[in-house]
Formats: sequence, C-alpha cells, structure tokens
Amino acid sequence: MKPALQPTLALLLSLALPLTTTAQVAGPEDIPGDILLMLAPDGRAGQVAHDLRTVDGVPTGMRVDHEVSAPMRIWLLKFTPGTVSQ
Repeated sequence: MKPALQPTLALLLSLALPLTTTAQVAGPEDIPGDILLMLAPDGRAGQVAHDLRTVDGVPTGMRVDHEVSAPMRIWLLKFTPGTVSQ
C-alpha cells in the first residue's frame, strides 16, 4: 500500500467504526398489529389466521397480508392493534 493512502484509509475506518457499533446496538422494532409467522412445511397461513380471528372471545381482525419469503415459509399476518397483547 502506498504511504499516501494510509492516512486516508485510517480516516475512513475511524468514521465507519461508530456506524457499525450503532447498527449492532439497535434492535428490531415492534410494529403494532403485525406478526411474522414461519410455517411448518405443511402449514397454511390462511388456516392460522382463521384460527386466530377470535382469541378468548375477542375478535382480532387477523388476516393474511402477504408471503414474505417462500423458501423460508414466512408470512406477514396483520390484526387490529390493541385487541390482544403481542
């Protein structure tokens, strides 16, 4: 490496390090009314949503929004926030 590039590289690394530390500290957010669901190979998102439309006699408004990842069998389900605890 050329000696003239060393100070530039050191500066770039010193600026990038705080960014990676910040990204590691931040955790996932809760989005009220959203549930990510990973199904068993024979599972059906529509059936799960149907089974959860009412919880302990309380209507939840549970519905299938969309498939997030087909290979991982992950679906996004939505429900009315505040009807049941997440």
